[in-house]
Amino acid sequence: MNAVQDPSPTSPSRANSKLPSRRQSNRSWISMLASPNVGQHAPSLPPMPYMASPASSEKTITGKVSQVVLFTQDRAPQETRAIPADAAGSSEEGEAETKTVTGTNTEGEGLGGQLAAYAERSDRAAHHTAAHGRLSAQTRLIQDSNEALTLSLGTNLPARYASTRPDDLFTVRAEEDKQVLTSMEDYEGFHPSFTYPIYGEDEKLYGFQDLVIDLKFASGSLTTYLGVSYSAKLPTTAAETVDDVEGLLAKVIPPRSVLSYITSPSEFTAAVEADARTFRPFGEKISSYTRVLRDVNEKGKGKAQVEEQEVEFEVYHCTWQTPGFREYHRRMQLFIILYIEGGSYIKEEDEGWEFAVVYEKRKRQDGTETYHFVGYSSLFQFYHFPENIRMRLSQFVILGPYQGQRHGAALYDAIYAYICSRPDIVELTVEDPAEAFEDLRDRCDLTMLLNHETFMREAFGEEAEGHSVGRPNKGKEKAKEKRGKMGPPFDKAWLEKWRKELKIASRQFHRLAEMLQWRRLNKQDARQMKDFRLQVKERLYRFNFELLMQLEKPDRKIKLKETFLNVCKDYERIMAPLVL
Repeated sequence: MNAVQDPSPTSPSRANSKLPSRRQSNRSWISMLASPNVGQHAPSLPPMPYMASPASSEKTITGKVSQVVLFTQDRAPQETRAIPADAAGSSEEGEAETKTVTGTNTEGEGLGGQLAAYAERSDRAAHHTAAHGRLSAQTRLIQDSNEALTLSLGTNLPARYASTRPDDLFTVRAEEDKQVLTSMEDYEGFHPSFTYPIYGEDEKLYGFQDLVIDLKFASGSLTTYLGVSYSAKLPTTAAETVDDVEGLLAKVIPPRSVLSYITSPSEFTAAVEADARTFRPFGEKISSYTRVLRDVNEKGKGKAQVEEQEVEFEVYHCTWQTPGFREYHRRMQLFIILYIEGGSYIKEEDEGWEFAVVYEKRKRQDGTETYHFVGYSSLFQFYHFPENIRMRLSQFVILGPYQGQRHGAALYDAIYAYICSRPDIVELTVEDPAEAFEDLRDRCDLTMLLNHETFMREAFGEEAEGHSVGRPNKGKEKAKEKRGKMGPPFDKAWLEKWRKELKIASRQFHRLAEMLQWRRLNKQDARQMKDFRLQVKERLYRFNFELLMQLEKPDRKIKLKETFLNVCKDYERIMAPLVL
C-alpha cells in the first residue's frame, strides 16, 4: 500500500446529510479528508432544473443549445434497504414489505435543535455589526469559530490558551503514554474544517475578545472536556448579542444525562489516566498494519540522530449490537459535523449500520498496551435480490494528526477485505463520493488489481510487465488469447465475471479496466487508440444519454470528444502516484 497516498482534510463526506451546504455546486461529497495530490478540475456548473445532483467526478462542457455536464462516473443508485421481518409492515397478502429509500437520511438525529435555529442565527448575523457599533473595540469582539474551536488528542494546551490560563494545563494522553511519543508526533491544537452546523453559516462568534473554545478528548475512550476562555466580553447591557458558546456546542456533544462532558481540568486529567489503563477497542479485529515513525534527537553542534519506531494500528468491526459501542459512537460522531460539510448524525434506530474503527496500539515502557482513536467509517446494508445485501460506505473520517500517513488507504483496504470475506455481501458501493475520496478509492482498487496475479494474467495474457498491448497481424485467435481479455475492447462477459468476484460496483470496475488499458496502450498505434476511444465513448454516451439528446448531433460529438480527452488526462493523474 506504499503506492497510495493518504488524504488530508478539506472535503469530507456529505453522507446522511440534512444541513445545507454553503457551496452550491453539482459536485457531490463523501466523508474524507482531501488528498494533497488532488489535481485541479474545471469548475462545475450549477445544477440544471431537471438534473439530479451528480455524485462524482464530472467534466463541464458548454453547448450552443444549453449547458451540459457529462458525468464520467456513476451516482449512487436508489437501493432497497433491508428491513428485518419482525420490523417490516405487512402487505394485503400478509407478506413482509421492504421500503425503498436512498442512502441519505432525511433527518440528522441530535441536530434538531440547531437546525431549527439555523435560519434565525443567519438573520441575527446581519444585526450584530450594528449592535457592536456602540463598542470601541468592535472588530476584536468578533471571532472566527473555526479558529476559536481548538481540538486536542495530544499532550498540552495550545500556547495562547496556556499563556492566559497557566493553571489549566493538563494532558490528554496519560503521562506514561507521553513518554513513548516521538518528537515528530503532535496531537494538540488542531482545528475543525466546519463549525457552521454549530455556530451558524457565517461561522462567527460575537461578543468575545481572544476567545478560545478548548474541546479535548481522551485519546482512547474519547471522554470529553470542554473549556471556554476569553480576555473580554460584551457588557451585561448588551447580553442579547453575545453568543452562548458553550450552550450551542453542548447540543452536539452527548448530553450530561448520557455521557457527561467534563469542565474541570483536574477531573479530566484523572479520567484520562484511568481510561488509559482500562480502555480497549470495541468489536472484532478485522485488520492490522504498521507504520514507521521517525524520532529526531539533537546531539549538539547541528548533529541529529534519527531513530525509527514501528507502531501498530488495528481496525475493528462493530455494529449496534456490539456491547458498549452505541455509547462510544455518540462520542466519536462529533468529528463528522466538524470535518464533513453537511454531515449529520445517523439515526440509531436504523439497525443496518456497521462500522470500521481504526486505533493506534502503543506500548508503554513497562510493556502495557494502550489504544488511541484514529478514525472510522460507517457503512449501511441494502437489500439485494434475492437474499443478499449490498454494502454502502457512507462516512469516512481520519483525524487531523493522523493524516498524511496513509491511514485512509489502510482503512479502505481493511473494509474491502472484510466485504470480500462475507459471502452474503455482493458488492461494496460508495455514497455520493467526493473527488478526494474517488482518488483514494481508485488508487486502492488499482493497487489491488495490479497485485492480483490471476486477474492480470487473464487480462493481459503472456505479455511482460510494462509491454504495450499490440494488435496481432497473423494467427488472430492465438494472438488474441496471448494478449488476454482486456483488449481493447475488453471482453464484457469476462469483465463482468471478475467484477462480481471482486465485489466492485459496475461503473467503478469499468473505469478501473479503462485505466489499466490506458496504462498498457501503445499510444502510437492508431487502431488501438481508436478501439479504446470508441469503448470509452460508448460508456460515456450511455451514462449521459438524456443530456446528450438535448444537443444537436455535431455538438454531441464535440462534447463526447472533449469529455474523452478529459477522462484520459484524469486517468494519468490518478495513476501518477502509484508505484507501477
